[in-house]
Amino acid sequence: MRGGTIGWAEMSDKTIIQKFREIFTGPSPYLGRLQGATVCADALACRGSKDHLYLYARIADERIEDVKFECGMCDPEMFVTADLLCRLIHGRRVSELAYVDWPAFSAALGFESDDMKAHFEGARRVLDALVEHHWAGKPCEF
Repeated sequence: MRGGTIGWAEMSDKTIIQKFREIFTGPSPYLGRLQGATVCADALACRGSKDHLYLYARIADERIEDVKFECGMCDPEMFVTADLLCRLIHGRRVSELAYVDWPAFSAALGFESDDMKAHFEGARRVLDALVEHHWAGKPCEF
Protein backbone atom coordinates (compact mmCIF):
# COMPACT_ATOMS: atom_id res chain seq x y z
CA MET A 1 0.00 0.00 0.00
CA ARG A 2 1.37 3.43 -0.88
CA GLY A 3 2.53 5.51 2.04
CA GLY A 4 2.24 2.54 4.38
CA THR A 5 -0.21 4.37 6.67
CA ILE A 6 -3.23 2.13 6.11
CA GLY A 7 -3.03 -1.66 6.14
CA TRP A 8 -5.02 -3.92 3.80
CA ALA A 9 -7.53 -4.87 6.49
CA GLU A 10 -8.17 -1.26 7.47
CA MET A 11 -8.41 -0.19 3.83
CA SER A 12 -10.90 -2.92 3.07
CA ASP A 13 -13.00 -2.07 6.16
CA LYS A 14 -13.15 1.60 5.14
CA THR A 15 -13.93 0.69 1.55
CA ILE A 16 -16.72 -1.69 2.58
CA ILE A 17 -18.35 0.87 4.88
CA GLN A 18 -18.12 3.55 2.17
CA LYS A 19 -19.62 1.26 -0.47
CA PHE A 20 -22.31 0.05 1.97
CA ARG A 21 -23.38 3.65 2.58
CA GLU A 22 -23.46 4.35 -1.16
CA ILE A 23 -25.88 1.44 -1.70
CA PHE A 24 -28.46 3.13 0.51
CA THR A 25 -27.74 6.81 -0.16
CA GLY A 26 -27.52 6.33 -3.94
CA PRO A 27 -29.71 4.38 -3.79
CA SER A 28 -28.26 1.51 -5.74
CA PRO A 29 -30.30 0.60 -8.82
CA TYR A 30 -29.73 -3.04 -7.88
CA LEU A 31 -31.24 -2.97 -4.39
CA GLY A 32 -34.80 -4.24 -3.99
CA ARG A 33 -37.24 -6.69 -5.50
CA LEU A 34 -37.37 -6.76 -9.29
CA GLN A 35 -40.89 -6.50 -10.62
CA GLY A 36 -41.36 -8.75 -13.63
CA ALA A 37 -38.44 -11.01 -12.76
CA THR A 38 -38.36 -14.09 -14.95
CA VAL A 39 -36.12 -16.04 -12.59
CA CYS A 40 -34.99 -15.79 -8.98
CA ALA A 41 -33.00 -17.70 -6.38
CA ASP A 42 -32.21 -17.40 -2.71
CA ALA A 43 -30.09 -19.07 -0.08
CA LEU A 44 -28.19 -18.54 3.10
CA ALA A 45 -25.19 -17.22 1.26
CA CYS A 46 -22.45 -17.67 3.84
CA ARG A 47 -22.08 -20.78 5.90
CA GLY A 48 -22.49 -20.10 9.59
CA SER A 49 -24.05 -16.69 9.05
CA LYS A 50 -27.53 -15.26 8.66
CA ASP A 51 -26.81 -13.64 5.27
CA HIS A 52 -29.95 -14.57 3.32
CA LEU A 53 -29.45 -13.37 -0.24
CA TYR A 54 -32.21 -13.11 -2.86
CA LEU A 55 -31.33 -12.54 -6.53
CA TYR A 56 -33.95 -11.57 -9.12
CA ALA A 57 -33.32 -11.31 -12.86
CA ARG A 58 -35.22 -10.54 -16.01
CA ILE A 59 -33.66 -12.53 -18.82
CA ALA A 60 -34.59 -12.11 -22.48
CA ASP A 61 -32.76 -13.57 -25.47
CA GLU A 62 -30.32 -15.17 -22.98
CA ARG A 63 -29.20 -11.71 -21.76
CA ILE A 64 -29.70 -10.34 -18.26
CA GLU A 65 -31.79 -7.26 -18.98
CA ASP A 66 -32.18 -6.35 -15.33
CA VAL A 67 -31.09 -7.74 -11.98
CA LYS A 68 -31.71 -6.84 -8.35
CA PHE A 69 -31.04 -8.23 -4.92
CA GLU A 70 -32.50 -8.25 -1.46
CA CYS A 71 -30.62 -9.19 1.66
CA GLY A 72 -32.11 -10.45 4.88
CA MET A 73 -30.01 -10.26 8.04
CA CYS A 74 -26.94 -9.47 5.91
CA ASP A 75 -23.79 -7.78 7.08
CA PRO A 76 -22.32 -4.83 5.12
CA GLU A 77 -19.92 -7.16 3.29
CA MET A 78 -22.79 -9.16 1.78
CA PHE A 79 -24.64 -6.01 0.70
CA VAL A 80 -21.49 -4.79 -1.04
CA THR A 81 -20.86 -8.22 -2.56
CA ALA A 82 -24.42 -8.54 -3.88
CA ASP A 83 -24.44 -5.02 -5.30
CA LEU A 84 -21.12 -5.50 -7.09
CA LEU A 85 -22.17 -8.93 -8.36
CA CYS A 86 -25.30 -7.37 -9.87
CA ARG A 87 -23.18 -4.66 -11.51
CA LEU A 88 -20.91 -7.33 -13.00
CA ILE A 89 -23.70 -9.50 -14.43
CA HIS A 90 -26.14 -6.81 -15.62
CA GLY A 91 -26.27 -6.88 -19.42
CA ARG A 92 -24.25 -10.06 -19.78
CA ARG A 93 -25.33 -13.15 -21.62
CA VAL A 94 -26.18 -16.08 -19.36
CA SER A 95 -23.38 -18.07 -21.00
CA GLU A 96 -20.86 -15.41 -19.87
CA LEU A 97 -21.67 -15.69 -16.17
CA ALA A 98 -19.03 -18.37 -15.67
CA TYR A 99 -16.45 -15.61 -16.20
CA VAL A 100 -17.66 -13.75 -13.13
CA ASP A 101 -15.16 -15.43 -10.83
CA TRP A 102 -13.15 -14.34 -7.81
CA PRO A 103 -10.31 -12.72 -9.82
CA ALA A 104 -12.82 -10.65 -11.82
CA PHE A 105 -14.79 -9.76 -8.70
CA SER A 106 -11.78 -8.78 -6.59
CA ALA A 107 -10.40 -6.68 -9.47
CA ALA A 108 -13.70 -4.78 -9.65
CA LEU A 109 -13.76 -4.47 -5.86
CA GLY A 110 -10.23 -3.08 -5.80
CA PHE A 111 -8.77 -5.32 -3.10
CA GLU A 112 -8.73 -8.91 -1.87
CA SER A 113 -9.58 -10.31 1.55
CA ASP A 114 -10.50 -13.74 2.83
CA ASP A 115 -13.74 -12.34 4.26
CA MET A 116 -14.83 -10.82 0.94
CA LYS A 117 -13.83 -14.00 -0.89
CA ALA A 118 -16.12 -16.01 1.43
CA HIS A 119 -18.96 -13.55 0.78
CA PHE A 120 -18.35 -13.73 -2.98
CA GLU A 121 -18.38 -17.53 -2.90
CA GLY A 122 -21.73 -17.46 -1.08
CA ALA A 123 -23.22 -14.98 -3.53
CA ARG A 124 -21.79 -16.99 -6.41
CA ARG A 125 -23.69 -20.07 -5.16
CA VAL A 126 -26.93 -18.05 -5.29
CA LEU A 127 -26.05 -16.86 -8.81
CA ASP A 128 -25.38 -20.47 -9.86
CA ALA A 129 -28.83 -21.44 -8.50
CA LEU A 130 -30.36 -18.56 -10.46
CA VAL A 131 -28.76 -19.86 -13.67
CA GLU A 132 -29.94 -23.40 -12.92
CA HIS A 133 -33.48 -22.12 -12.38
CA HIS A 134 -33.27 -20.27 -15.70
CA TRP A 135 -32.12 -23.34 -17.63
CA ALA A 136 -34.82 -25.45 -15.93
CA GLY A 137 -37.50 -22.90 -16.81
CA LYS A 138 -38.40 -22.45 -13.14
CA PRO A 139 -40.38 -19.21 -12.77
CA CYS A 140 -39.76 -16.72 -10.00
CA GLU A 141 -42.14 -17.61 -7.21
CA PHE A 142 -41.29 -15.05 -4.53
